[in-house]
Formats: sequence, structure tokens, C-alpha cells
Amino acid sequence: MSEAQVLAAAAALRRFCLDEIAALCEEEPTEIRKILAAASPTVRTPDGAGDRSNYEVSDLAELRSMVRVRAGGHTTPRSRRGTAGQRDPVHRAKLAHAEESLLRCGGEPSAAQRRIQVATAVNHLKQVLAQHLQTPWWMLKIADETIDERLRDTVDRGVAARLQLNIAVARLAINHTSGHTVPTSKLVDQFNDFRETVSALGEQRADPAIHGFVDLLTAQLATDAAPVVDRLVVTLARRRIHVAAGHDVEAAMRTLEPLIRTLGSAPNREPVRELYRTVRHLPDGRNRVVVYGDLLHILPGQFHWQHYSEPLPGALVEVIAEDGVSRHLSRIADLLAQDLARTPYRSEKSLIGQTAHVFQEVALRDAALDDSIMTRTDRTCSELVGLAKTALWPPPDAAAAAQENR
Repeated sequence: MSEAQVLAAAAALRRFCLDEIAALCEEEPTEIRKILAAASPTVRTPDGAGDRSNYEVSDLAELRSMVRVRAGGHTTPRSRRGTAGQRDPVHRAKLAHAEESLLRCGGEPSAAQRRIQVATAVNHLKQVLAQHLQTPWWMLKIADETIDERLRDTVDRGVAARLQLNIAVARLAINHTSGHTVPTSKLVDQFNDFRETVSALGEQRADPAIHGFVDLLTAQLATDAAPVVDRLVVTLARRRIHVAAGHDVEAAMRTLEPLIRTLGSAPNREPVRELYRTVRHLPDGRNRVVVYGDLLHILPGQFHWQHYSEPLPGALVEVIAEDGVSRHLSRIADLLAQDLARTPYRSEKSLIGQTAHVFQEVALRDAALDDSIMTRTDRTCSELVGLAKTALWPPPDAAAAAQENR
């Protein structure tokens, strides 16, 4: 297999030095040099072949034919299942690099550059998969669902699960950069498949893949065209579940499903338009209301309320409160909504920052009612500022979808 792997890497690079091939293969440079020399004249070898000398493929079709011959019929014996993923530090490093590459793509502000980065990261993942599936990496298609079955049959269950998680992220990333949105029902199916795969990880760690999946799946719920109130609550819900995934994966998974079902995928879902809404006037004079949850943290201490449910985890809560408390919450919510509507700054970070600014103003106004309100408000604003710094995948690229549909 090592010979096929070296030749496959040569076919992919076309022009390369020995160090570049060594970075993609598991063979020592001396062995790689012998394999390339044996492939002459299909691969032209330089005179004096030092490690930094350039090699060049002279007949790509013939080289690919050689790869198919050398790779043909080879499968990994079941007695060796999982050894590459568990014992080979080079393989583990390559997989970690592929995972981190996919995760970093979401932080690229340029949509065009993001598409390039995703394509590059997916190629890294294909090279890792090729080592397990004994297939030239350029022949693998991430969208091919038979890859999952082949992995389950070839490698250790935990290793297969980790690779499957990364495949799920790669598929979402490809769709995302193409501007394709996923229907809500399919999002739920993808979530359920992913959660089941996470449970099969065993001792394997896949934190970047889990973070990437959470970010990409929730990106389907966001849209730049939404009203400002919707953009605020959705971005806060997304950022809080991103943070949760970093320290409690199971809790994040429990939150993710209701988030998907409540919002539904953009752009066809009904946007959130209010930060406060009365659900029902109760017989005892209290009200059941849905409110932006952070507003509860800046209420004066003598205002009491009872938690009822969380319709949008991380952003909207349903509470039962006295009429006076309900009116106070309604006034703060209106003040914030009006301020957000007036601001010329539309980025998600700006909306969060503007919210923190309004909270400070409200706390200063109400400080005479409760001397602890400033401390609680500072704590809430500090958390909001931290959330604003969290880098997430933007909504799917609508411009790419429009270009593709022309």
C-alpha cells in the first residue's frame, strides 16, 4: 500500500519536492525516493535528487493507472482494525489537522476565501480517509454515503465514529458555502445521526468536529435578512450552545434539538419579532410571558418571577410574573428593541454590544431601587461581551446559491 500512497500523492501534487511527499505519506524519504525512481519516466526524477529538489509528473494518466494497479484488491484485515487511528502518531496528527482546518473555515470573513478554505480542508480529510479505505484520495466524494458503511467495516468503532463526525461536518460545510439551506426535518435527522455517532466515540476525542457541527447546523437557523430582534436572539442562542459544547457535549446536544425545532431552518421559518410577549393572563392576576432571558438578570431584586419553560434555549424564556413585573419587563424589552432598530451597525457583534450598552443604562436608572442591580448587570454584560468575541460560521452564502441557480 505504501507504494500506491506515494504515487497517489505525486499524482495529486504534480510538481513537488521529497519533503512535500513525505508530509502526506507514512514512508521514510529514502523509501519514497526509491518508489519515485521506479516510476520513471512517468515521474521525472531530478539529478542528484536532494530532499528539496523538484520532481515532476510527466504522464498523469499513466501514473493514475499505476496507482489503481498497486491499490487494487487491498483491504485492511479485520485483525488490524483501527491500528492506524489508534497507534500511528502521524495519522493522528493528520486527522487533527483536518479537523482544525474545517473548524477554522467558519472564521474567514470573505465568502470566496471561505469556499477555498473549505475545499482545502475537505481535501485534508479525504487524505486521512484514503489511508483507511485504501483508495486514492482524489477519487473519494464526501457526499458518497457508502463511505460511512466502509469505515464501519474497516476500522475500530471509535475511530470510525470520529471520522464520520468529520464527514458530517464536511458535508454541511460544502452545502453552506454553496448557499444551500437544509429543510428543518432533514436538520433534525442529521442531528439525530450525529448524536448517535457521538455516543460511539468511546475513548476518541472529536471536540473540533462537535464544535463545527453545532456551529454549521445552527448557521442554518440564521439569516442576514432577518429582523434585528431575530438576529439578536438567534446569535445569542447559537453562541451559548457553542460555549456549552466546549464543556458539556451531552448538555449541548439536549439543547440543540429544541433549538432546531423551535426556529426551523432559514429562510422559510417565521422570524422572532418581539423581545416580550404576553402568552396568557392567569386567574390569580399574574401573567405568563415569553421574554428575552437576559432581561431577567437586570430586574430590581424585589421583582420576583417563576420559571415556566425555555422556548428558545439560550435566548427566550417563559416565566410567570406579577402584573407589575410583567409591565417592567415589557418596558425594558421595548426600550432595547427600539434602540436596536435605530442603530446603524448590523453585525452580530454590534447587536450584542448595543444590548450590553442598553443594559448599563437601564441599571443606572433603576439603581435607586436596588443597590445590587449594578453588580448583576455588570456580570451579565461581561458574559455578553465574551459571547460577542466567539467566532461562528455566518448564515449560508445566499450569493453563492443565487450564482449557482443562474
